[in-house]
Amino acid sequence: MTDQQTSSAKPASRGGRLRWYEKDARPAATQQVPLTQALAGVAKAWTKLFSALSATPGEMAFKTVATIKLDDLMAARQPHAILATLHSFAWNATLGVEVERTFLATVMEALFGGAGEDEPFVGDGPLSPVEASIADVVGRQVADSMTAGFADLLPTTFVYEGLYPKPDMKPLGGDDSVVMRATFSLATLGRSVDVHVLLPRPAIEAITAKLADAPEPSGPADPGWTTQLEAELSQATVTLQAMVDLQPLTLGAIAALQAGQTLALPPDAGSRIKLLCENGELFRCELGQSDGFFTVRVEAASTETSSRKAH
Repeated sequence: MTDQQTSSAKPASRGGRLRWYEKDARPAATQQVPLTQALAGVAKAWTKLFSALSATPGEMAFKTVATIKLDDLMAARQPHAILATLHSFAWNATLGVEVERTFLATVMEALFGGAGEDEPFVGDGPLSPVEASIADVVGRQVADSMTAGFADLLPTTFVYEGLYPKPDMKPLGGDDSVVMRATFSLATLGRSVDVHVLLPRPAIEAITAKLADAPEPSGPADPGWTTQLEAELSQATVTLQAMVDLQPLTLGAIAALQAGQTLALPPDAGSRIKLLCENGELFRCELGQSDGFFTVRVEAASTETSSRKAH
């Protein structure tokens, strides 16, 4: 068994209830699904905040939401892209705001009354003090807009933490972590530029727990939307870890450990393997061998997983 597996299982509706990724097929579909409705509300609130500051009319619109691994996101990231972070204490999550320099340049031009006649100038060095200030404004507007947009679905206050100075995305999790990426578009000055809000696993769990109890939709689900989101979820690759607990050691014994030293496993270690995903325990397993490789056989769901399902 390799340490990375791609699950092809499709999330099932609970008791026929609406799954979080399903979309109503009526004409006003975007307004019928709680998650997309909340994200559309974020865009609406953001438009008001932007218009209050800008000398040029502009409108934010919610475009898409998809899942993506952080290492894939880093590989496709534009040079000198900026990451700002928000925090939700109710969700126990740090969220990211991915801003490209083109977006910043467009916002700057709109705020200062530009005409949009030329392509925005995008620098290739560190942020200037003005750019950093504008990025802070964007981050604070995202925090306030998220608070307003999710007020009905899952009330929480988002706090803007600041610009993340490093070229990685460690605040959102490890490279194999999966995030939900909501894309918004700003239309102003005759052009359209995108900005992305990144929701890590704790935020996704908070949202899906809430939407698991969403009422049955009054209209049929759009099969195209459902298929697309199911495909994105099933193709997301996550890292699994098989772990065994060793015998307790004193701090002194741990401090004395040296390279090459052998530690004995407990007698029943082979039957007490834990299967973990992003530090969360999924199953209890048994160690084995097959075709010259070590294997783990899933025996039962962990008590942690069973407790989550019960709630």
